[in-house]
Amino acid sequence: MKKCKKILILVLCLLMVQIPVLTVSPAETVQAATVKSGLKKEKGKYYYYEKGKKVQNTWKTIKTKENGKTVSCRYYFGKNGAAYAAGKSYGKYNVAVKKIKGVQYGFDTRGRLVKGVYVSGDNMKFYAFTKKGVYDSKKSSALRKAAKYGADAAALRKLLGKPLKETTSDSCMTIPGTDIALTDVILTYNTFTVSLGRYPDGTKEMIYGAIPR
Repeated sequence: MKKCKKILILVLCLLMVQIPVLTVSPAETVQAATVKSGLKKEKGKYYYYEKGKKVQNTWKTIKTKENGKTVSCRYYFGKNGAAYAAGKSYGKYNVAVKKIKGVQYGFDTRGRLVKGVYVSGDNMKFYAFTKKGVYDSKKSSALRKAAKYGADAAALRKLLGKPLKETTSDSCMTIPGTDIALTDVILTYNTFTVSLGRYPDGTKEMIYGAIPR
């Protein structure tokens, strides 16, 4: 009987050895690498990616959101992939002039091609641009001449047209050579403001200067 038990135990051991051992490994999660696409802001500069690569030395028309509306803006991305853009030395609407293939264009702080009239935060001078964003040297020169400190503001007002808003306040400035106080006048336009001093009788305004908003 004991001999039969030993034989039975031996058979059972042999059967256990032949049974395959199944091991279940934890499921592996494979995360696909994110491929960059479209306009991206990185370390204060703007880049545009196509299939994960930065575009270079090229224009791009890109749709963006402005005050809840979709608008199309033009950008130019240089040799390092960064969009041409103005620095933020002064004002939200600072502007920079960049030359591309022999033509000068204007760009704002977000790298967008501009049009119309701007004031540079770097030198507080006027810059005018056509509807295609090309720098208009003739109009820019006329604006700068009209905007000289102390000049009669009539010529500048005519060139700029009606402001969005006009505000007045008491001034510590006086008519040159007198102690007669002027009234401060602030003209607000889309991208800049102009400061003037109005004579008490309202017949003349002298220019203080202009700054980007």
